[in-house]
Amino acid sequence: MTSLPFPLLFSPFLVCLFSILQTGIPDPSWKWTLTPMESPYAVQTILSNHAPTFSVPSCILILAEHCEGGGKSTGFLAGPVSTEDLVLMGHYICPSSNPERLNCNQSGHYFCAYWDCVTLASDEATYWTVNTDQFLKLKLVSNTGCTWDWFFHSPASKQARCTQLNLTVQRPKDDGWLLGRTWGVRRYESGYDQGGFFTIRKEPVPPPVAVEPNPIVNLNSPMTDDPPHPVSLHSPLTGTGPTDPPSLTFPGPSGPDHPTTSSP
Repeated sequence: MTSLPFPLLFSPFLVCLFSILQTGIPDPSWKWTLTPMESPYAVQTILSNHAPTFSVPSCILILAEHCEGGGKSTGFLAGPVSTEDLVLMGHYICPSSNPERLNCNQSGHYFCAYWDCVTLASDEATYWTVNTDQFLKLKLVSNTGCTWDWFFHSPASKQARCTQLNLTVQRPKDDGWLLGRTWGVRRYESGYDQGGFFTIRKEPVPPPVAVEPNPIVNLNSPMTDDPPHPVSLHSPLTGTGPTDPPSLTFPGPSGPDHPTTSSP
C-alpha cells in the first residue's frame, strides 16, 4: 500500500474540509450597527452571526446638559464616581413602529407619548420593569469609569453619567433588521424626561476573496531557446574590426546665424 505524503495528510485544505463536514457550513457573517441619532459620531459596530449586545452609555444615547463625553469628561474638577451605592438612572424605550398604539408618535415625546407606548423599561428606584418588545432587550449596568464634577454638574446628572444601557437584539434572523429599526429612549427623572433616538441595522459582510497561488516554475526544465548574443552597436575605434569606423562630420560653430545642434 502506497502511503500518502505527510504534507498532504495534514494540508490546511483537508483540515478545513473535515471541519465543515463535522460542523456544517457556517452561517454568513453580519455587520450590526447601532447609530445614536443625537450623536451619530458614536456609532457602534459588531460583527456577529448571532444576536449582538450593544453597551451604550446613557450620555451617548441622550445628549443633555451635564451629560457630555459619554459620561467620562476630563474637566478640571471631574473625578471618578463610586458606583457601589449609586442608584442607576431609570430608562424606558418605545419603538417607532407600534401598530397597536397609533398615537405614540407625537413631537417631543420620542415615540413615548403615553405610558402604554412603552415596550422596555427599567428603574431601580421604583422597581418599574417593562419587557414586551419582541426585537430588543434592555438591561441597565454601571458605566465603568464615569466621572462627575460636583461644582459644574447637577446631582441628577451623576446617575445619568454613570448609567449604561445593554441592548440585546432579539429575533436576529428577521428580515426587518436589513432595513433597520428605530426606537426612542427617555430617562425616568423628575421634571421633563429627556430623550433621544437610536437605530439598529444589520448588513451582510462580503465573503473573503480567495487568493490563487502563484504558478510553480520548474527550474529544472531545459532551455529551448539559446540566449541572445550581445550585439556590438559600434565598431572599435582602433580600426581593427571588420570595417574601419566611418568618418564623422561635426557642425560648424553655433551662433546667431547657425542653428544650435543639441543632443536628442
